[in-house]
Formats: sequence, C-alpha cells, structure tokens
Amino acid sequence: MMLAWECRSLIIRAGVANRIDQVPKLRSVDSLHTAVNIALFPPLFFFSGLYYTDVLSTCVVLYLYKQFLEQAEIKKLKKPRKNGGWFYLCGILALCMRQTNIFWVAIFLGGMEAIRTMKEIYRLTAPSFKDPEAPSQEELKEFCDLAKSEHPHDPPVHAAGLEDLLLTPLSILWTAIDRLPTILLRLIPHILLLMTFGIFVFINGGVVLGDKSNHVATIHLPQLLYLWPFITFFSFPLLLPALFSFLSSPIDNLLHPSKFLTSPLNAQIRALITLGLMLASLLGSLIIIKYNTIIHPFTLADNRHYIFYVFRYTILRHPLIRYLLAPIYIFCFYLIVRTLSGRSSSSTSSSSTPDPPNQIPISPEMQHLHFLASFENPMRKDASFHLLCARDEKYRLKPHHDASPPPPPPSSTYPNPKPTTPSKPRPDLPQLPTTPLSTYLLLLLTTSLSLITAPLVEPRYFILPFIFLRLHIPTLTSAPSHSYTLPLSSKTPFSESPFCKSDAETTPWYRVQICGEERDVRLYAETIWYLFINAVTGYVFLYRGFEWVQEGGRVQRFMW
Repeated sequence: MMLAWECRSLIIRAGVANRIDQVPKLRSVDSLHTAVNIALFPPLFFFSGLYYTDVLSTCVVLYLYKQFLEQAEIKKLKKPRKNGGWFYLCGILALCMRQTNIFWVAIFLGGMEAIRTMKEIYRLTAPSFKDPEAPSQEELKEFCDLAKSEHPHDPPVHAAGLEDLLLTPLSILWTAIDRLPTILLRLIPHILLLMTFGIFVFINGGVVLGDKSNHVATIHLPQLLYLWPFITFFSFPLLLPALFSFLSSPIDNLLHPSKFLTSPLNAQIRALITLGLMLASLLGSLIIIKYNTIIHPFTLADNRHYIFYVFRYTILRHPLIRYLLAPIYIFCFYLIVRTLSGRSSSSTSSSSTPDPPNQIPISPEMQHLHFLASFENPMRKDASFHLLCARDEKYRLKPHHDASPPPPPPSSTYPNPKPTTPSKPRPDLPQLPTTPLSTYLLLLLTTSLSLITAPLVEPRYFILPFIFLRLHIPTLTSAPSHSYTLPLSSKTPFSESPFCKSDAETTPWYRVQICGEERDVRLYAETIWYLFINAVTGYVFLYRGFEWVQEGGRVQRFMW
C-alpha cells in the first residue's frame, strides 16, 4: 500500500510539474485513499493470504516504477550508474517471480525512460491543431510539422484528439532516431535485462521455470478483449460518470438533431471517423474471436477457480455468445478510455455555448498549460504567462462571433498576476493526475505484450495492468487554491475569459464536501465495493468448500 501511495503522489506531482503544490493535504488524502483501494483490490487482496508470488512480484514492479518517478528530481539524476545497477538487480528479482515482468521492467519502464530523455530539453509541447474551420491543407501541414519536430509531441490525454493517436508515436519515433545514441546510453540497464532474459530462455528451453509443456508462449489476442470487462467490473464505481454521459448523449442528439447537421464540416468528419473506428474495432474483435479463441485445458479442468464458471456460462454456453460479447468488450473499453481522460460530463456542453463578445477562445492545450502555471509560486515573474499567450496565438481557435477579437497588448502592459480565491472549484478543468498520451500508449503496448503471449486466462495476469491504469485514473479535483488573472486585452481579464467561466454552476454529482474539503464519492463507493467482494469471496473460500470424487476427504475451495 505504501508503494502505491508514493507512486500515486509522484504521478500527481508529475502532472503539474515545475510548481509549488498548493494542495498538499488534498493530494495526500486522494493518494492515500487510492492506495487503500489498490490494496483492497480483490484478486490482489485474496492472494495476499495464500502462498503466491503475485503480491511480492507486484511490489517489486511498483518499487521500480516509484524509483523511475523519483528520478525526475535533479538530485537523483546525478547518480545514473548507481541507479542503473540497482535497477538491474531489482529487475532480475522481478523476473524470478514472474517471467512476464520482463515487459513491465524493460519495455514499459524503458519506454518511459526513453521519452523522458527526449524531453530533457524543456520545450512547451506544441498543441494539436483542432480548428474545426481550418482548411484541410493547413491542418495537414501542421500535422507534418509537428510529426517532424525535434521534440516529441505528447499532449495530456484530456486534450488529445484522434490525430494525436498517430501524431504522438510518429513524433516520438522521429525524435528517437535523432537522439538515438543518448537514448541507448540511458537504456543500458533495460537492454541488459532483455539480454539476460533472452539468455535465460535459450538455456532453459522455455519461458517458465516449471511445467513448460502446459505453459508454452503463444499468440492469444482475445486476452486483450477479456481485460476490459475485468477492469469494468472492479472499477465500475469510477466509470459511472462516463456511463451516464454515454447514456445521455443519444437522448441529447434525439432532442437536438440539428446540432450535428449545423456543426462544421471537419467536426462532422471527425464524428464519422470515430464511428468508423468503432465499427472497425467491432469487426476486428469478431475476427479475433473466430480465429484466435483459445480454451486452455487448465481452464476447464479446475472447477475451483471462478474463471471456470465465467467461461462455462458465457462463451462455452452457446457458440454465438462469444460473438455477442464483442460489443460489450468495445463498450467497456470506451468507458475506461473516457474515465482515464478525466473529463467530467459537465464540460461536454461547452462547445454548444457561444463565446461572449470581446473574449478570445482558448485552446484545450492552452487551458492545460495555464492550469499548470496556476500552481506555481505566486512571486515568480510573469514571463511564462507572456510566452503562453504568444505561443497560443498561432493555435488559438477562431471565435464564433463575427467581430474579430482585439489583439493582445504588448508584454509591457501585462500586470503581474494577482492571486484570487475562487468561490467554487471549476468542474471544466481537467482532473488530476493529468497523464501524457505516451504513457497510456506504452501501457497499452506493455499490457498487450504481457497478455497475448499467455494461452491461459487467469485474473492474476490482469493485476499489474489494472494497478497501473488505476494509478493514473483522475479522481483529484484540479481546482487549485490560487488562480491568476491575466488580461488578454485592456478590457478583458483572463479571469473573465471562457476558460475561467464554468459551464455548470455546481460541481459534478460525484463530488461532495466532507470536513470542509471536496472529495470524490466514487473513491468511497469503490472501497465499499471491494470490501463487499472480499467479504463474499472470503466467506465462500472458508465456508463453502466441496470435495472431488477422486480425492475424497479433502476439502476443495473456491478461489480467483
């Protein structure tokens, strides 16, 4: 639990880098509650009382992740050799407990280290070009310029669009080629781990240390499909806002059918592309289910495990059921992605509200950058604010009114930022932690590699993917204790811009005031949900045993 607490705190701190945190108490409570819920995560909690290596294996991987997050501090980076040697030894220990940890300690952490190396020279990440009225040629040119930039394009998830799913990997690949020698030098411990693992597989004649014949690595793509209902089941209290938002969207479209027809052409194209991607995902899932479904003999041979009954009453019940589950897999994935983005349902209505006169719309990336700056020391100079405004001039969204906005005054007319105390938290701001898109792409890649190579379906294999995603789910309010007024013109202060005006007068339904502080009620619902599951599975394990006919007199017990 302590490792999860420290990781969560470091992740939140990394999301608002280069500032003095003004909400340490609130951050601490959120991190502690998140760590408690992770410790209560039913499969992990259940096996902590049995002789399994999963708990210790998880702790070692989390420890290495904590070490990586701590190395962001300048003092830690002054000892690369010492840290590299210790990382290698801990990585070997993790491999001894579970061989699939090679993907987490070498691929995931190695990829994170490579991206951090690319970002060492500080530069504000160029935002996505999302002007719905921009010509296609200009948008394509902007896309190519960002992809070929010497610095990685890595926007936060809440500000990323469909184009960023392609732009971010291309930008990272381009930057990696440009800085390959420096990156390889930083990745020496990870490369040594991969070489050590390869030597072990060659000498051992297989990946596992035990029964090699029944644990042969193979391609098992449906594992990725099974993961999303697994996460949805255990995290459904956190997914409720995304579910309610999804259910309300069709109703809103039925009541206001003209919204889509009157929207800009590029917005309609994006909506059609999204629909096409969903249909393509559904088709791909059906193909995977038909040609790559593997039922391991152990799954049907041991009726003590819950997964036996899940398979028995779903995909083995009728040949068509496995295909009918494909839309459920896609829907669960959608809910998880929507929750990871940290966007509340109250922020979705902003696009339909016209901007007041004489106010300049601010791009989502600019909002995020100003939000990060609002956490910094109030006594610092306002040069960064001038840089943010000048930088956003090129990427600023066009106003919806006819009159062109007044140009910003020279930097000499900008007053020093004055702290003001907002009366209410702003629900239109992103929640914490704000995670870069590259982190989620690496998580998806690592999860895929660790799961699709295992023919046996077990909840224990999903523990690490679940914990890493859970550590990054935003649940902390992003409204800082200080905000700063920054005029965009002589008549329009930044505090009166659309960014600082909430679309809703009240906070989302899942945020309540407890002891004078705002809390996310979903965390408490998640705790109750885990306690209930643990109580039920514990009772069944202790008091609902049974006997096998071939092993009379020996009690068999139900387990994960």
